[in-house]
Amino acid sequence: MSASFYLLFLLGILFQDQADFDLLIERLKSDDIKIKQEAHDNLVNSWKDDSIYEKLRVAFRQAEENKDYDFRARAQDVLDKMEFRRMLGEQLIKRFGKKLDETLYHCDESSSLEYLKTWLENPKPFGLDDKSRCNKVVRWLMGKFKNFQIKQKFIKFLASEPDGWLVEHEIIEGFSVKNVSKTASTDLDPDLEIGWIAEWLKDEDPIIRSASIEGLAKTIPRSSGSEYKICLGKIAQMLDDDDSRVRATSARSLGELHARQYEKQIADLLNDQEGLVRGAAAYSLAEMGFESYADTIAKLLLQEDANAQEQAILALGLISGRNSNLGKKYASSVAIFLKAKSSFLRSAAIKSLEAMKAAEYAAEISALLKTEDFDMNKEAVVKALVTFQQMTNDVADKYGNAVADLLTDKSLYVRKFALEGLVELRHEKATKKIASMLSDSDQINILLRSEILKALGKLYAKEHLKEIAALLDDPECAHKHDAVWAIGRLGGTEYIDKVVEFLSDKTIYMRGAAAFAVADLGAKDHAKDVARLLRDNDTWVKRCAIFSLAILKASEFAEDIFGLLSNQKLRDAAVYALTEMDAKEYKSLIEKYVDDKTEAHIYVGIEHLYKWASVGRLVSDALEKWKDK
Repeated sequence: MSASFYLLFLLGILFQDQADFDLLIERLKSDDIKIKQEAHDNLVNSWKDDSIYEKLRVAFRQAEENKDYDFRARAQDVLDKMEFRRMLGEQLIKRFGKKLDETLYHCDESSSLEYLKTWLENPKPFGLDDKSRCNKVVRWLMGKFKNFQIKQKFIKFLASEPDGWLVEHEIIEGFSVKNVSKTASTDLDPDLEIGWIAEWLKDEDPIIRSASIEGLAKTIPRSSGSEYKICLGKIAQMLDDDDSRVRATSARSLGELHARQYEKQIADLLNDQEGLVRGAAAYSLAEMGFESYADTIAKLLLQEDANAQEQAILALGLISGRNSNLGKKYASSVAIFLKAKSSFLRSAAIKSLEAMKAAEYAAEISALLKTEDFDMNKEAVVKALVTFQQMTNDVADKYGNAVADLLTDKSLYVRKFALEGLVELRHEKATKKIASMLSDSDQINILLRSEILKALGKLYAKEHLKEIAALLDDPECAHKHDAVWAIGRLGGTEYIDKVVEFLSDKTIYMRGAAAFAVADLGAKDHAKDVARLLRDNDTWVKRCAIFSLAILKASEFAEDIFGLLSNQKLRDAAVYALTEMDAKEYKSLIEKYVDDKTEAHIYVGIEHLYKWASVGRLVSDALEKWKDK
């Protein structure tokens, strides 16, 4: 029986009676991500069934009364999506009939474009007069559509229509008012953006007011001095809003902007009736650097409100990161939450203890890797262990194997940050396990092959050169450029002939990686092969060749590199290479670039270690090096 047939069959029988509903609610509470997601999707797809909607609302209220914050969050998400689909079905059927209703939920990106074009041509989309509901329609369409040019057109329309519709905050596929202001900044004057975003601070919908605050906070740092102060005042006024979400957003935004002049108003919110607001105020004060509120913030840990507790935990971590004495004072209070029922509280505790550099809790934190099913907690654990490793070198020996066990996790995301964590921990004992992933037929490991090769290279796993080199002859391998880089990093000189062959490969990534590998292997005899890439059709490949010749100090090609100084995209690389080659005979000729303010990025090695500078600064450094003594 196929998965799709099974799902349709399940949807047909799922809501026959209360027993079926209760079973689905239990599945929504499951720790198994797959079961939980199926339950979530099945509930959302039942949006037309009023009885299911009402039953779920009852379950949500019960979760509130029982302080089951994890389930409350899941139920809220389902209810929001059910309400959204109910709204779309109700309104769009009225305008276009059932056909469009069915199409909208299943249409591809191309179809979404057609609906979006219709909207752009008719500012009152689909005949809807209710602004809030209209926002949801636009949000849904924009979320599905990824064409940047069309999004830009949509943004410009919003900017030109004071009474237009604003895309709401809780965004499908990440299209939010934050992104509106961020993306619009390429074309729009910040003061213009401020004008049209600020209009929605008066909207009757608290979601829109909250999103507008975030949009202003994102935009005003680029505005003029007078506008900046005016907008800070507008945001601060929202601290008195009737809606708790708006008050919390206002407090957080003022914290992000370090608007310390509003200290008293934000501090007053530490006594707000809503935990969400108290928590936001605590974090905002911590972000502004007000250590004097630490004791007051710590008292929020004793309140039975998960929102207040979570933000208080993070706030104490933020404060303690600046003052180690406070970290010693509050670490034990925060560590209690490592055993909290809520995964969000556990994650906050891990992050806070990491900021406090409380390495004495490394064992308790590491133990969560084996008992916790939530990805964000596992990532927080790995990051904390990396921080502790910087304080004491025995962390990797004690807990590195626990991180290595994540390499067999069912989540691609978990395996990826486990690889990154093992590199940061310098846990070379894990290289055998990492190398075994190269030949594993597991589809996730194949997708992670690039990260696997980088990890082996960075951990100097020279004993696995043979397995890495074997990929060069695999016609199915899509990551040969990473294998070439790893060979160079690990000093696999026995494979130099194979590396040189890739200097002529048809893909730019292979040619660039091969150029760096030749340099890493110190194969100066092949500098002439690399130098041919100075005439490559691709600018990035030329840059790789220039840096490779610089590392090899192949000064015989200095004249060829000097000829590239006229290319603005290559000028920084050329100056860097000439300096590394100590080609001071070109001193007088490159002096004319001393005032060149073009931003340059120097990266030495395929790892792309960036160092930002202007070309003028690079030239000045070179001239200083060649200064006559």
